[in-house]
Amino acid sequence: MHNNQHSVRSVKLNSFTLIELLVVIAIIAILAAILLPALNSARERGRSASCINNLKQQGMAFQMYAQNNDDFVLRYSKNFIQNVNCSWIGYMITTGLADPGTFMCPSLADISVAAKSQSYVSVNAATNVTAGITYSGYGFNYKYAGSGRYVRGVDTKRDWDVCNAKYTDLPQASNMLFVIDACQMVSGEKSGYYRIDVIKQSAASYGNPDGRHNGSGNILWGDAHVGSSEKLDESDPYNTLDPKDGHGACAIFNGYKDLI
Repeated sequence: MHNNQHSVRSVKLNSFTLIELLVVIAIIAILAAILLPALNSARERGRSASCINNLKQQGMAFQMYAQNNDDFVLRYSKNFIQNVNCSWIGYMITTGLADPGTFMCPSLADISVAAKSQSYVSVNAATNVTAGITYSGYGFNYKYAGSGRYVRGVDTKRDWDVCNAKYTDLPQASNMLFVIDACQMVSGEKSGYYRIDVIKQSAASYGNPDGRHNGSGNILWGDAHVGSSEKLDESDPYNTLDPKDGHGACAIFNGYKDLI
């Protein structure tokens, strides 16, 4: 009898009250709320590092193309392979200059199912090589770098769909944005896109710079070095990219700080 009373008393002494349990749960919730942003930020830094590596690979591909093509910059489009129109990404993949995974930023996690299915399909030069790479996580500065329309800061009025510039036309390539994290909205969901313009675009045929790395976008510059932007203004990312020298965002897109 005495032993049973002792056993019951021990159970009572070692038990948690409901209030104590709730306090413990509250403490855990508070700690999680404090630590989660730091953990997410650390995870995003890792993804950003992977993205930077992607851009470095793209920079090497641009350089290799130039070495094999009389110093020309790869066009953003109209790169014909077996008489098939090929974008800059499709050309790099099809010719072996870069792997398909090089064009998918790991931070573009909420890419739509439709866009994702197109982004990861294999590219075949015998078919339509533009299919499957439209929704890349990276947008090419198509008008200034990828078309050659603007040579040495002057609009030459050439057909920018079928011409491209030489690196010798870009004496300030290190100041010239070539490729940046980009996105557009597809069926209400964020997706990447393969080209950007110098001003904010809402058209389905353009993307805009995307600050998906803790608010910043990674940038491949014309001389193949890679860096990150300041935190981009979500409502108008070009406003952040504007060097604030009175010449507008176009200065960072054509590499000319003194452009009027």
